[in-house]
Amino acid sequence: MKTSGAMGMAVVLSVLLMAAPARGFTTWDGEGGDGLWDAPANWNPDGVPAPGGDEVRVANGAQITSNGTHSFPGVVRLGYGTVNGLVKVTQTAGAATGAGQFTMGPTSTYDLQGGSFTQTGTGSYDGLYIGFDGGDLGTAHGTLIVSGGTLAAQRLYISRQRAGVLQVVGGLGAINIVNVEPRESSGGTGFVALQPNANALSPINASGGVDINGISLSVAFSADPTLGHVFTVINKTSTGPVAGTFTGLAEGGILSVPKVGAGGTWDLLVSYAGGDGNDVTLTVGGTAGWPDYLPGDFNLDGEVGPEDFGILKDGFGLDGLPFGNHESWTLGDANDDGEIGPEDFGLLKDNFGLDGGPTGTYPLTNVPEPASLLALLGVSILSGLKRRPKA
Repeated sequence: MKTSGAMGMAVVLSVLLMAAPARGFTTWDGEGGDGLWDAPANWNPDGVPAPGGDEVRVANGAQITSNGTHSFPGVVRLGYGTVNGLVKVTQTAGAATGAGQFTMGPTSTYDLQGGSFTQTGTGSYDGLYIGFDGGDLGTAHGTLIVSGGTLAAQRLYISRQRAGVLQVVGGLGAINIVNVEPRESSGGTGFVALQPNANALSPINASGGVDINGISLSVAFSADPTLGHVFTVINKTSTGPVAGTFTGLAEGGILSVPKVGAGGTWDLLVSYAGGDGNDVTLTVGGTAGWPDYLPGDFNLDGEVGPEDFGILKDGFGLDGLPFGNHESWTLGDANDDGEIGPEDFGLLKDNFGLDGGPTGTYPLTNVPEPASLLALLGVSILSGLKRRPKA
């Protein structure tokens, strides 16, 4: 009887296994012709991917618009095995939500311009992965772009080995992440690529741990910022410091990037103790090796005196000078705004007589003969000077 019962159970299990649908993969074939994620005919087998469904793989140059409201299944892999062009998903509206893994492989881009994209899973392998999985185009990056809408995730993993890129464009998006981490212990580097629009840049809000070891930082302005502006790159709302530093940028390091509207560069000073003490910030106008000189000390001799007034007098009225990294300082531009005028005289007057500042060897130009103290005190002389035409 035991043998017969065992045989019967085996038959039942065999029937159940044969009847159970085999788990497989849902792939994008685009046969609907409209490029919409939410069109059933664009998938093989037909049907919009949903929670509990097969793993989703998108490859071969698919160009997709995701503006509907849907929940994606446990595993989505963009760019998986791509050999014929780059995969791109663009979202300008709607809401995409999922609890598992969403991967931007090294040949794919997810471009969030509006709506919301939310990853909710907290499992060991759940999260947004940038730069992972398959892909035969070894030089291509996996990229997540945020230029609008709201991005939210429990975990954001940036691949070092396959150079994943998180690109933040302007200040219209919202980025809310619990944990930000690199992935893979060695080889290559991931990137955080910032494209501020003047002073507008969305911060990465992190409420958990942040680890940026092996991650590089790049900045390209679409419009020039204001001198002295402080950008918050990572707003860490949890306690404790950020782990690691961006590659090659220690505390107080300088990242120099080209200006947009004129020649020269912006020098951006990085801090990992900015904001409320544990944020990552960039300050516009810091200069590598430039000590905290006294405003008005144009000849860098450690004091503000008659010689500095002579420099200011000769340069008074100049405009259109290089600025943002003290290029115009030694001509009399005390506030480093690209012009020499009454504001610079005010700084020199306020600091006149101060001594004990740092001295330097910054290249000096147009250094005049010492002016008399009486000339310095003659404020009316300066106020009567005719402004030179703009350069």
